[in-house]
Amino acid sequence: MIVDTIFELIIFLLILTFIPMLAVIIICIISAVKKLSRNVEVCSKIIKIWLLLVGSCLLYGFYCEKIYNNRETIKKETGIDVKSCKLIDKYADGIRNAELLIRLDCSNSKEQIEKQMKKNNKLPLSSNLPDLSYGDDKQKELSNVKKGYYYFKYKNQMIINDIETHDGFILVIYDSDSSNLYYYEVD
Repeated sequence: MIVDTIFELIIFLLILTFIPMLAVIIICIISAVKKLSRNVEVCSKIIKIWLLLVGSCLLYGFYCEKIYNNRETIKKETGIDVKSCKLIDKYADGIRNAELLIRLDCSNSKEQIEKQMKKNNKLPLSSNLPDLSYGDDKQKELSNVKKGYYYFKYKNQMIINDIETHDGFILVIYDSDSSNLYYYEVD
């Protein structure tokens, strides 16, 4: 199972903890009916701790969802709306956060994505763009896309002594054959 967002992961984990908590609640009710006050106190403490944990997880999930929402990042950086696309996989260089590759299945919104991508360049990639054929398997997969469109943008352009330099880039490739959209960002 690929979880698209941190919020979905937290909800999934909370659902898993709900079943054992249901058992604790049932034990609390039985203890209250039988007037076993010691068990009721312990159960009420467990329930309070669980509710605090659930509240904390939900708040953290909303916070992370707001910050790390991949679809919003793609739309903000490129103007391409990928809300209806499904996440296939995601790779992030966790050591330096220097590289991010997201692959989305856009077969549900093929016409919409193609309409947005047609505003950009048609594949193959321009010769003055970074060569991806010498990179790792993920980069080679991008260079193997032959039919579709691409969007390219340098992240940081600087002019030093009348020489233009670039630091990092964003490359979006839409594969018309598979309806996959690749978002590749390098810092």
